[in-house]
Amino acid sequence: MQIVCHMLLLSLTLFSVTMESRADSSDEAFVLGWKVGQVDMHEAKILEAFLTIQSLKNEEGERIERIVSTKKQQIDVDLLSLATYSEEIDEATRWPDEVRAVVLLKSSNLKATMHRLREARRVGKWGDNDAANENAIQRVFDKYEEFGNLLEIESN
Repeated sequence: MQIVCHMLLLSLTLFSVTMESRADSSDEAFVLGWKVGQVDMHEAKILEAFLTIQSLKNEEGERIERIVSTKKQQIDVDLLSLATYSEEIDEATRWPDEVRAVVLLKSSNLKATMHRLREARRVGKWGDNDAANENAIQRVFDKYEEFGNLLEIESN
């Protein structure tokens, strides 16, 4: 489902942004669509890693600990990537209806999941040792808690 949404979002973004902004260069439309697609990909990777961590929380063993540790690192890297894309996407003020629809479909689930992930990081004392990185990650969580998405499209 996530891959289907990713592909639909990317193709609709590229088509709609290109069609609506003929005055803008096609390169800018492509880059914006690519960034939105990257956000979707990083979200999917975070969700997969967090689901893996949750499914292994009652398991024991050195191998399990390594897997969980690796997934936590992966989540933090993807959260930092989202922070970077968030700053770059903030400049876009208008989204095509197709992008808005797909983002809104995912927003309530992402809002709840990101809240649980933020709480798990807090309770597990698992955060980035670099204060600037952790602040960027917390800004990402703030956007998901407020909007349910990084594009700042209002959702319920």
